[in-house]
This record gives sequence, C-alpha cells and structure tokens, in this order.
Amino acid sequence: MPAPAASPLLLGVSLKMYFGHHQTLNWSRRIAALAERHPAVTSGAARLFVLPAFPALVPATGILAPYGVALGAQDIATEDTGPYTGEVGGPLLKEIGCRYAEVGHAERRRLYGEGDTVVAAKTAAALRNGLTPVLCVGERDEADPADAAARTVAEAEPL
Repeated sequence: MPAPAASPLLLGVSLKMYFGHHQTLNWSRRIAALAERHPAVTSGAARLFVLPAFPALVPATGILAPYGVALGAQDIATEDTGPYTGEVGGPLLKEIGCRYAEVGHAERRRLYGEGDTVVAAKTAAALRNGLTPVLCVGERDEADPADAAARTVAEAEPL
C-alpha cells in the first residue's frame, strides 16, 4: 500500500509595519517571481502566504494571487460589522481576497492587552467568515525550549 501523500508545507510571513506601501508592492513582485519558478511552489510541495499591512492587502493580492500566493490580515475584529472605528471585520477581509487572519500575536497581547477571551473571539470570527486563523502562541519572551513549549501548550489549550 503506498504511503499517504504528505501535506504541503505552509510557509507564511507577516510584514508587520516594516515596509512602506510601495516597498511592500515591490517586495510582493519579487515574491511572485520567486513563486512562479520555485519547484517547491510549482509542484505543490509548498504553499505560501503573506500578511502585509492593511493598506497593501488589495494591491498585493493582485500581484501575488495569480502565482498561488495567498494573503491574509495581521488582525481581525471580533465583530463582523458595526461601529468599531479602525477595526476590520472578517466579511471585508474575505471580500478582498484574504484567506488567513493572524490572531493572538505576542505584540497584540502585550501592547493592547488582548487576552485569551479576545483571541478566542477573533479566532471564531476568522472561522465564521471562512478565513484560516494563524494562531500565534507562546512568544512572550526568550525562554529555554522546555519552558517555551509548556507555555505554548498552556496558552493554546483554552482556545
């Protein structure tokens, strides 16, 4: 009996706020060129996704999607619509072509106080809207590997 086919390797990157708008689009063009010719991507052995800053999502999708590179948001609101200034809901992210939404990043936990309840609500919002949540756990600070693994498991359990 043949061995089951391996799932493709999923590789993603969050650009955070490191690049300006034009730099993000130029970088996206380079990634598109790489994805178009890289054997791991063209064979389906690897799938790529990028999480650019919100203003670059639509144009970056136009650049990357034709080459099989998926896009996602660096955050998602807990609510789909409503009076939430500055938030971006799942329906809008889905509408513009996002496939992923990052939730629970250590920076958002630390800087904005997003605890497990908020992370769980954002995870639910992503799933409710057909987005794959990119759940970040265990990256508070440097620790030895055993402690980091234990904290990661403890942080993921309630979610």
